[in-house]
Amino acid sequence: YTTHLTTGFWKLEGDEPVLVVPYNPSIKLLPFFLKPDGNSYLAVTNKGLARFEGSNLTLLSGDSNEFIADKILTSVVTLDDTTLAVGTYSGGVIIIDMDGGILRVIDRSSGLPEQTVDKLFVDRERNLWITTGGEIARMDNSGAVTLFDETNHLTGKPIRSITAQNGRLYVITGEGVFVLNPPPDVRSSAAFELLPQPDLKLSYKALLPHREGLLSAGLAGGRLLQPDGIVKTIYHTTLDVVNLLESRHYPGRIYFSDSKGVGW
Repeated sequence: YTTHLTTGFWKLEGDEPVLVVPYNPSIKLLPFFLKPDGNSYLAVTNKGLARFEGSNLTLLSGDSNEFIADKILTSVVTLDDTTLAVGTYSGGVIIIDMDGGILRVIDRSSGLPEQTVDKLFVDRERNLWITTGGEIARMDNSGAVTLFDETNHLTGKPIRSITAQNGRLYVITGEGVFVLNPPPDVRSSAAFELLPQPDLKLSYKALLPHREGLLSAGLAGGRLLQPDGIVKTIYHTTLDVVNLLESRHYPGRIYFSDSKGVGW
């Protein structure tokens, strides 16, 4: 599924795009995240949590709707079967249940360096990683928040993408692609390292783990960082590629988007 701001909500059926929910300018309701829920979906929209069934979007009555609409949705991830994390432009992060109720607010008072959240990511240990303009915060299972910034050698603004590959965390900042190295001993802190490959400087927008290496995208297409450290161009275009997504239904298919549309 993909959202197009002026036409509506689309579904890719095989190789064909199908318009599922046309954009209605009178209500301006658009979904940006779907979670399967029986025969329907829970959708996080620009106006809050909704149920998506067939071609119908119905807003739920949870208290997170006003928060999401007011603070402006930026990102969503699934924490577990019963909770979602929702990032916002001016209100930090909220943890919500499947009815749209707010369980927790994570903002400056919780340890975030600022209220604007760009990206959210959940690692295999179920830690929630939160990116802001130039810092990253990690919320562990206990709810404690740890900040990573220039003191951890993370430099360059803004932070544009975050993912994990083979148990290691990677991020894109304005300076390039960084990897988080574990602390060398118990007295030290984990530190980020800027990857030296020059071609990775072109990948300023998106990261995606892949069985053959780390995929990245940005200026003039997409690249693959192979396990041997060699960067291979896998797609070249005159446009910038801004998103990467692995298909759940077609093994091996990677979707990408640029200023003209969606491809694979």
